[in-house]
Amino acid sequence: LVPWDYTRDKDTIVEISKKFTKLHADYTDVIVAAMKQAVADGTPVNAPIWWLDPTDEAAIIEDSEFLLGESLLSAPVLEEGATTRDVYLPMGKWVDGNTCKKYAGPTTLKDYPAPLDTLPWFYIEGSIADKGACGGTPAP
Repeated sequence: LVPWDYTRDKDTIVEISKKFTKLHADYTDVIVAAMKQAVADGTPVNAPIWWLDPTDEAAIIEDSEFLLGESLLSAPVLEEGATTRDVYLPMGKWVDGNTCKKYAGPTTLKDYPAPLDTLPWFYIEGSIADKGACGGTPAP
């Protein structure tokens, strides 16, 4: 979806595009670190969530979420018109990138609100993806 191809409410779509472009820019260091790790040892840049715990049966069957590196989880909405989705968080201390709410995984968040302007994304507290914006301590 590019803003200039969207005919309804173009200003809103442009603002949403800017929001997600900024999110991408804010996490450039995480992206670069994941790329370097991939070059160093073959770790996938965008791994399936079971990568964190290959014994987690719920994570093994989850095919609509992915990791960026080993510390950021994205759960995009894949169903056209959907404004909520269930999100599975594997083992770890997760922080919601939208609300700063903390969760202990493994857990499933039922009907997570995900309108067009909200990407469900989470990061592991204290990891490289923890920028301190939610009161956490960023990784060195």
